[in-house]
Amino acid sequence: MHKHYLSWGFAQSFHRSCVLVSRALPISVQHRLLRSVELMLQSFSKGLRAPANSMEQSRAYATALLTLRDAQEVLVESENWIPHSELVHRFEVLHDRLEVLCWGSVEEQGGQGVLPFIQG
Repeated sequence: MHKHYLSWGFAQSFHRSCVLVSRALPISVQHRLLRSVELMLQSFSKGLRAPANSMEQSRAYATALLTLRDAQEVLVESENWIPHSELVHRFEVLHDRLEVLCWGSVEEQGGQGVLPFIQG
């Protein structure tokens, strides 16, 4: 798990930022945002604990990436996506790191995996 401690730190930081932002959102939007960022953390954690270069790890990282993108969508829809803000910066760094982890996992599996949708 500690191999990617900086990425994990960005994931936790993004989660905390979303929790703070969610307090000002309507309940339905708040629940969707929190569900997305919590699933992102759970999936990322599962990927970090999974056997290296396994399909399980690949799926977990892909799920973390997709739920991170869902959180971004919620923030955009709720008009809380402010360019050049700390939240956006955290998202961009975390998104880039998760993409690298996803692609690295696919490359280690010889191009096999669950990631044809990553380019988005």
